[in-house]
Amino acid sequence: MAKIGVNVKLDAQLKAEFEAFCSELGLTMTDAFTLFATKVVRDWQVPFALALPPSEARTDSPATSGKPSDLS
Repeated sequence: MAKIGVNVKLDAQLKAEFEAFCSELGLTMTDAFTLFATKVVRDWQVPFALALPPSEARTDSPATSGKPSDLS
């Protein structure tokens, strides 16, 4: 299978910490992102919960107001 490049912009400190974490596991960052992408595609969901803390949840969003979103 042909491989293509993907660019990801990260904060410098986050990148350094992520590289250190991957290194401890014997992985490269490419390996880690490939594992993540493979898991997402296989299960058709992200492998962790995505949520806003209740204090930050918007009660006026289209999802809760029943009004269509104006994304134009």
